[in-house]
Amino acid sequence: MKPDQQYGPVGNRILFENDLVRVWEISLEPGDHLPLHSHALPYLVVTIEATHVRVVEHDGQTYDPTDAPGDVTFREAGQIHELQNISPSRYVNRLIEIKQPHKREE
Repeated sequence: MKPDQQYGPVGNRILFENDLVRVWEISLEPGDHLPLHSHALPYLVVTIEATHVRVVEHDGQTYDPTDAPGDVTFREAGQIHELQNISPSRYVNRLIEIKQPHKREE
């Protein structure tokens, strides 16, 4: 990545946000991709409609997750990548960013 390059958003649109979490919708039609983006927060991915997607890391390495509908995956902050739908069907998930730890009242 070039020093002056900007990252894109981590999803297509925000569905919900409060002080603790931000919930994104990610929906990719066949051949679509989510441009290079940085995950500044830890997050959960909840797969709604699974298909064959490819993750392309900022260094060019790739992997193809095999999540099924209903799967929930936790990922740490700091990832920089893009997401490509390389299948003939739509891919949909919900990405839940964890903004801060919950503080219990004493």
